[in-house]
Amino acid sequence: MKRVFDDFTMMAEVAPAIIMVLPILVLALCHGALSGEWTEASIEFVIAAALLYFLARVVREWGKSYQEKMYKRLKGMPTTIVMRFSDDRIDEMSKTKYHKWFNDKGEQYQLPMSLDEEEQDTLSDSKYINAVKDLRVYANSNRNDYPRVYQELKKYNYWRNLYGCKKIAVVMYVVLIIKEFFSIEEFQLEEVFLNPLPKYSIFWGLIIWTMIYCIFVTKKIVERNAFDYAITLVETVCGTDAMQ
Repeated sequence: MKRVFDDFTMMAEVAPAIIMVLPILVLALCHGALSGEWTEASIEFVIAAALLYFLARVVREWGKSYQEKMYKRLKGMPTTIVMRFSDDRIDEMSKTKYHKWFNDKGEQYQLPMSLDEEEQDTLSDSKYINAVKDLRVYANSNRNDYPRVYQELKKYNYWRNLYGCKKIAVVMYVVLIIKEFFSIEEFQLEEVFLNPLPKYSIFWGLIIWTMIYCIFVTKKIVERNAFDYAITLVETVCGTDAMQ
C-alpha cells in the first residue's frame, strides 16, 4: 500500500497509466449516458481498471527501455553531458565552480577544470558519472532539503514513462476509433464534418485525443525534462555543504 500511494509512484507510474486508459473511461461514461444502457459501459470500466492495474506496473520498464535508447542517441546521460565543458547548458564559470566543489570533497573525484583538461583526460566522462551518481544518491536521500530537485525528477520520470508506452497507447486508441466507427449506424462521411454532434461526438473525441497525445508526448519533451532535472540537480546541490 505504501508503494501504491507513494507520491513518486503516483506521478511517475500511475499517472501515465491513467492518461493511457482515460479514453476508455470516458468512452464508457459516454456510452452509458447516451444509450441509458450501462451493461456495455460496465464491461468497458472493468477493462479500463484491468488495464490501469497492468500498465501501472509496466510503464516504468517501458520508460527505462526508451531511456537507454535516448542515452545512446545523446551519447551520454544528461547528468554526464551537463558536466562537460564541451556542453553549454551550464555556463563555463559556474561549471568550473561546481567541478572545484567536487574536487574539494576528495581525491576520488578530481574532475577536469577546463575544456583542455577534459579533452586530455580519457576518463573524464567516467569521473562525471561517478561524481553525479554520488550527487543523485545524496539528493534522493535528502528529498526534503532539495524539493525542487525531487519535483524535476518526478516530472522527468512521468514524461519518460508516458513516452515509453506511446506506441502501445496509439495502437489502443486506433483500435477504439475503429470500434467506434463500426458501432455507428449508417455512418456517413458528410455528416462527420457537417453535422458531427451528437452522433459522431465520441468518434471525434477519440481522434482529437489521439492527435493531442501524439503532438505533446514526444522525444523532445522527454529530453527537455531530462536536462532540466540534470541542471537542477547540479546547480542546487553543488556549492552547498552537502556530502560532507
